[in-house]
Amino acid sequence: SEANGLTLPPGAPFARMPVVIQTRKDPGDGQPVQLVGYDYGLHSSNNYFGWPAVRQWRNREDNLYHLTGAGDFLYGSTETLMDARGTPLQTISRTFNRFHLLTRERTLQGQTLQETETTYYDEPWLPIARQLP
Repeated sequence: SEANGLTLPPGAPFARMPVVIQTRKDPGDGQPVQLVGYDYGLHSSNNYFGWPAVRQWRNREDNLYHLTGAGDFLYGSTETLMDARGTPLQTISRTFNRFHLLTRERTLQGQTLQETETTYYDEPWLPIARQLP
């Protein structure tokens, strides 16, 4: 589960990376307390570290930058802003590609939905170092 962190690829120094699942904002001066929840399962088990597509961990490198043939690898998170009782006020879902570029952001507040999609040039069979500028 997320409570145990994000799974790292085989060969990593540990099996999971801890994650924040909730924060509490207390601005003071009579302003209401806000809770912010974080969920990292927007694209199944895919995550920032390349799990499950990266087959072998490389120390001191961004492992996703070497991932080839996976132009469709996406990972993401959902951030939910709540009042002090836990009632959702706003939800923001963010999707990133294998180069950690934001490809989609979806914000829902009440009945209002704002969505932005960004497309980047990407040759799926090439690592980042060989992509055209």
